[in-house]
Amino acid sequence: MIGKNILLGLTYLVGTGELALAVFFWVTHQKQEIRKVMALLAFSTAAWAILNGLTSYVDPSATVTLFLKVLFVSGAVIVTSLVHLAILFPYKTFTFDKLHAVLLYFPAFILSLVAIFTSTIFSGYNVNSNIAGWPIPGPMFGVYQLVVSAFYFASVVLLFYKQRVVGGFQKNNARIFLLGVVLGGLPAISLNLWAVFYEISVNPLISVVFSVFWVGSTTYIILKK
Repeated sequence: MIGKNILLGLTYLVGTGELALAVFFWVTHQKQEIRKVMALLAFSTAAWAILNGLTSYVDPSATVTLFLKVLFVSGAVIVTSLVHLAILFPYKTFTFDKLHAVLLYFPAFILSLVAIFTSTIFSGYNVNSNIAGWPIPGPMFGVYQLVVSAFYFASVVLLFYKQRVVGGFQKNNARIFLLGVVLGGLPAISLNLWAVFYEISVNPLISVVFSVFWVGSTTYIILKK
């Protein structure tokens, strides 16, 4: 129990820190598109972290279902904003305008509607020894899983490309960004998606702690940029 309480405390600490970062990036230099996207990434990650905590240890109730719905929405927004950030950092290497941005976020918008208004992504939840609300995959969970995973790996590919084509100190920044996304993203994808799909009982809060890597790395390079 002590270990779980410590992990829960770290989860809320991470979520609060990321929420503070979201506010910071939103109120400073709003004209910079990259900072707006960073604010969205930090806010959605904060929501994801806090909701992971709430669904892990709250008493089973109808509230858990609502929390899980928003949790799935935040996951779709995280990976989409991550791709958007990878496109913008350190600068655009191909044309990307408002229409492209709308098309980029369209899958997350559709998945969010499906998650909130239907029970097809997850059909309910179980209670196990690790968490209070463990989602039961619905008929569209595989679609959600593939889209989110594809967006995540797209961000990795983009960053790998960027660190090869940019020069100077930006190359080092791109490598730091890539390392943060790999270290922070893989545990999240594994514990929050694939473990659910294969019905592997794990504590998803572990992945929240690892999210510090991607938020920390992106914050560092954007402030340094």
